[in-house]
Order: sequence, then structure tokens, then C-alpha cells
Amino acid sequence: MQWNEFAQRLKTKTDSVYVFMGPAGAIKEKGFELISGKFSPGNITRCDEQKNASEILEELNSTSLFASEKLVLVRGANRFSPDDIKALISYKQSPETSLVLFFEWDKKLNQMFQERQISPVACFNMENEALLRGIKSKVSRAGKNIGPEAVEALIDISGADIGEISTNIEKALNFAGDEAELTKENIEKVSTSSEVQDIFDFSWGILKADPVKTLNKFSRIDKNNLFGALGYIRKMFENLLVLKEYQTKNDFSEGASKIKLHKNNVREAREFVNKTPVLKIKKCLLLILETYEKIKSGETHAFENALTAVSAVLRLAEGRPLGLKDGHS
Repeated sequence: MQWNEFAQRLKTKTDSVYVFMGPAGAIKEKGFELISGKFSPGNITRCDEQKNASEILEELNSTSLFASEKLVLVRGANRFSPDDIKALISYKQSPETSLVLFFEWDKKLNQMFQERQISPVACFNMENEALLRGIKSKVSRAGKNIGPEAVEALIDISGADIGEISTNIEKALNFAGDEAELTKENIEKVSTSSEVQDIFDFSWGILKADPVKTLNKFSRIDKNNLFGALGYIRKMFENLLVLKEYQTKNDFSEGASKIKLHKNNVREAREFVNKTPVLKIKKCLLLILETYEKIKSGETHAFENALTAVSAVLRLAEGRPLGLKDGHS
């Protein structure tokens, strides 16, 4: 959740759990100050960093003699185990009680909160000129612009980590398609982890040249993200061409570093470029590029037809028959 969204929401509703995540302590304190305005000063408890999770839960569940409302602040919450954090955010609170947790940025924790319908408030200094210049430069090299809201959303989901930002820009550019500007909506699609993971799994699965499994996975892709999926597949084949070039020089690792290949895909990428001729990879890329125009012109099943054609090209490259079923399927 970005700062403006948090501040606007607070005007009409007080949540039971607030999570402030990021390196900017002053922004966290400002957020807590705004929440505190909803409570009487005597009902605000600031837990020091010596208290363990059980003691904080006792504080949350205790009742006041004079008031039922309570606001509890926990700083440095990264010290707790995932189980303790789950217990803290799942406590049986009264409607008038709120818990505020301060965290440093943590990708896994951020995902855990999202899964529990808690949106951490992003606490990053937007005055970091070098970071902003780097983001705008990378987007500009792709021939697009990016506005301040999209930049803020990008830093939010990436935790101000340069590597994460670079990876998420690449993903968002795929979703942007032919649009001139990288929007907040493009960035937010990247943060929908299950949706994006479906596209990645589907795209890399194409290399197995099993048309039945490929089309089954395609059926699970959100049809609003066809151009995003198509963009990722195009980029994948472009990167495989780069890897093929480096592989012929016996320098696969350098190529993998150049394209920022994710460690989870190293093995299958290496196997693929080892066994697939460069002309076959180029043919697959051409089929994907042609599919953009076919979809725009309204051709029915253009994507499915392209996937089947790509599978056929790769099966021929491996000397496999063109039947729709593998022997192990």
C-alpha cells in the first residue's frame, strides 16, 4: 500500500493491524502519529524491543478498566519468527484495538502479509535521486515513460532493492505491451504473484515442446494478460538467442549474467541451448512476433495456433514425432 492510499483510508476506517515496511523510520513514525490521532493518549502502548511475542499478545488481549480501545506499537518486528508474526496479526482483538508493526523490508514477509489481506504501507524515501534516475533511464531505454505513481508502486513491491527493481521493470514492460507509458496498473500486475508465476511457468513450459500440456497451461492464463504473456515469451526467446551465442563461445555463465537469468531457470536454459539449433530458436521467436499482429487483427485462436507451431518446431529440432502426445504423457 502506498502512503497516499494509507492516509486516505485512515480518514474513514481504522484497521486492526497496520504494517509499516521499509528503511525510512521517519515515515513509519509519521504513520503511527496519524493512527494515534484516532486514540486517546492514555490508551497507546509502545512496546520496547525487549518484549517477546507472548508478552505483546498479553498486552493486546488485556482489557482496560476505563476504556476498551487500545493502540499497540511494536518496533523492530523483524526479530520475531514467522510463527510469532502470524500469531501477532491473528490475535482475537476487539474492534477498537489496533496493532502497529514496524518492519525493515522483507520480500517473504511482504508476500505473507498480502496472502492475509494485509497491505504493508511502503516506507521508502522518494528523494533518492540516483535510484529514481536509474529507474527512469531503464524504462526510457525500452522506449517508454514512467510516471511518479508507477515509480512509487515499483519501489513499493521491490523493497528499494536494485536487483528486484530491475527484474520487476522487465516484467512490467511485458505487461505494458505497445503502451507508451509504464503505468501503476502494469506495476501492480507484477505484484500479483500467483498470476505472474502462472505466466512464468507457462512460458518456460513451452520449451518442453509438449503441445497438450502447453495448451492446458495456457487455458489457466488470465485472458486480460495475453499481451503480457506474449511479451514474456518473446523476451525469453530473445534471451535464449543471446545464451546460444555465448554457449558457442563456451561462456554460458557470462551470457546468463548478461541477461540476468534467474537461478531457477539456469538448468533448463542450458539444456535447451545445448540441443536446439539457432535457426530453430529464431523461428520460434518469429512465430511469437507474428502473433502480436494476428491477435490485434482479431484472428481467433492466434495464440493457441502459435503455441502449437512452436511445439512442432522444437519437436523437429529434437527429432521427435509431431504427434500431440509424448510417450510419457
